[in-house]
Amino acid sequence: MADELPCLLDDHEVARLLRYRSTAAFRRSRKRLEAEGFPKRRPVAGRYSPTEIKAWIDGGDNRQQQSPSDPLLELVGQWGTSK
Repeated sequence: MADELPCLLDDHEVARLLRYRSTAAFRRSRKRLEAEGFPKRRPVAGRYSPTEIKAWIDGGDNRQQQSPSDPLLELVGQWGTSK
């Protein structure tokens, strides 16, 4: 089952993909990038969707908006509850 889960990217991996000199440099630029349409971290996991990052890097009409539904959010309501 682990093979079926998407691999989310952390700040270091995204910084490397965007060719920043360091993770800190990427983090300093993150707010500006997000204002320009860069995908935000996925809720709950705090990591980035590789599909959204690739679409943003590819640019043009291929850019996708951040997915409105996050499968991890569906689990949040179930944590700490018993049936």
